[in-house]
Amino acid sequence: MDLRKAVAGAVLAGSLTMGAAGMSGVAGAETTRPDPGAVKARICAHEGEIEARLAQIETRLGTLTAKLSDARGKAEAAGRADLVARIDTALDRIAKIQARLDAMQDRLAKACAST
Repeated sequence: MDLRKAVAGAVLAGSLTMGAAGMSGVAGAETTRPDPGAVKARICAHEGEIEARLAQIETRLGTLTAKLSDARGKAEAAGRADLVARIDTALDRIAKIQARLDAMQDRLAKACAST
């Protein structure tokens, strides 16, 4: 009985392996890259929506930064060094996100400036 299970397991493993390898060679499964001009046109067509969304995110980050700064002041006044460190970490993350948003806005403006 154990030999039968071992053989059945080997057959199953082999068929799964060969099935996955066989699927990778299927005709028409190759991927193509989209036309960069078409991608740029699609992005620039929605430039206003993208800018509005980025502005909305910036507003939320500004509100969150103000709240965290107030909380940091209160925690510092209360002598909670551990909480101050956690708030500083959160403020650093927000600064990184803000930098990414600025970079996105610059790339968007650069990409859509010629259209």
